[in-house]
Amino acid sequence: MPTTQDPLASGRLRVMLYVSHASVLFACSVFAAVVVDDWHWLPALTGASVVAAMAAGNVLVLRIAIKTVRPTAEQLARGRERQRGRRPIHVAGYVTFAIAAALVSGSIPSYWPAIVVGAILFFTMIVLPLAFLPKLKRRVDNSAVGGMGGDSRTG
Repeated sequence: MPTTQDPLASGRLRVMLYVSHASVLFACSVFAAVVVDDWHWLPALTGASVVAAMAAGNVLVLRIAIKTVRPTAEQLARGRERQRGRRPIHVAGYVTFAIAAALVSGSIPSYWPAIVVGAILFFTMIVLPLAFLPKLKRRVDNSAVGGMGGDSRTG
């Protein structure tokens, strides 16, 4: 079985993702420096907590998907291997957006930035994956029954 390198964990794309994280932090830092009259800790902590909660929610969605799809041992091992390579990228993204949400929320005395970030992350990290879970299960079931609808890259 030929193994191909995960494109998300490759060197060039990984560097581009880290540069984009740094640019998000820079933009939020500049925003906070320009807008801030006095720092507000409670909205800042709320913004960071919302991102942390969504990261935990994403892990729960992954567990729900594994229970629903019931992958084979080989598929599960392959998924764990890919996750191991992607984990530093995901953790860096969560930390970046937690700091960014804290900077924006703490620089203005409002919880609205945390609410907006939470709503966007909830929709993209929890609602959408759960909505597409039945389609994923059908695709996996069809590929197990005779190759119909399977991904050509998996064999």
